[in-house]
Amino acid sequence: MECLFCRGSGPFNTKEHIVPESLGNDTDVLVNMVCDRCQNYFSHSVEKPVLESTPIGFWRTYLGVLSKRKKLSRFSSSPPNRGRMPSQHPASDHFEIIAEEDFTTTLKIGSEIKEAISRGNRDSLQIVLSPWHLSIMGRFLGKVGLEYLALTSPSSAMAVELDPIRRYARFGSLNSIWPIYFGKTGQLNELREEKFSSTGGGWEIESEFYRFSLGQWQTGGYVFAFGMGTDLYAMDFTSNAPNDHMKSVVTECVLECVHYPPGTF
Repeated sequence: MECLFCRGSGPFNTKEHIVPESLGNDTDVLVNMVCDRCQNYFSHSVEKPVLESTPIGFWRTYLGVLSKRKKLSRFSSSPPNRGRMPSQHPASDHFEIIAEEDFTTTLKIGSEIKEAISRGNRDSLQIVLSPWHLSIMGRFLGKVGLEYLALTSPSSAMAVELDPIRRYARFGSLNSIWPIYFGKTGQLNELREEKFSSTGGGWEIESEFYRFSLGQWQTGGYVFAFGMGTDLYAMDFTSNAPNDHMKSVVTECVLECVHYPPGTF
């Protein structure tokens, strides 16, 4: 009865969904391992912004994943300014995507981008991750990965060697960002499959919402990978500095480190 993140003594009144319910998870839960205070903090201060203003939120909207309250989602590439951690990159485009009931999406863009597209000068939009993006996504990945480790081996998840990633996930840092490794996998047309239901007697659309993997180094320590859409993100829970061996940690693709060194933001 010690909290996985703050090491407090509770109370523990609710189940902790490892991956948020608003990403489709209703099976993987922890009981008596994440206190009420930490659960509430992660829900409002980590998971909510991740699901609204990061690439994970983009894929959630694109794939039509309903919220916990069964509502359609929307994504904004321009999160509000959030204190000392820069949340917008000057090279990032400003746009919104809104999920529709027919599994399509509505794109909202400004007049300047519209004019550039109409003139043939633009054929794509880009999201350039800011320090805030990398920080909040890293904290989300740290939270989810630690909880999956706790689901399979509670004593391993509570080891003091994981205290740095534990603190980073729960409290963050204004001075440093835990490195994230990024790669692209698969094709858009592989994310949804239309098939005939033998039970319902009609056509259904089956979508892959997310995928994950938790691995252990032979030398000790853990690696967590999480994918949505064609994006794949990975973190080394035992090293808060970039390292080359993470680039080949998954077989699907070569990962590249996405990072802002201390003193650059």
